[in-house]
Amino acid sequence: MLVRLERFIPTMFPKAYRWVAEMEQIADFAGDESEGAAIYQGAARLYERIAAEFEGDQPSKRLSALTTFCTQRR
Repeated sequence: MLVRLERFIPTMFPKAYRWVAEMEQIADFAGDESEGAAIYQGAARLYERIAAEFEGDQPSKRLSALTTFCTQRR
């Protein structure tokens, strides 16, 4: 799992905007919050924030910190 995160996290930033609408559609399909919609709405907001923070070729300091966190071996 860690190896996958190490590859996936940094390459996800420029594509995060794509998953906002997808997560919202899944939330709509899931129904109300008690039926699981909240987790998909949360994912949509997370991807929305990542997309907003990723500008150009360089991620923000927060996204760089996330990459560092996910790629550090403990």
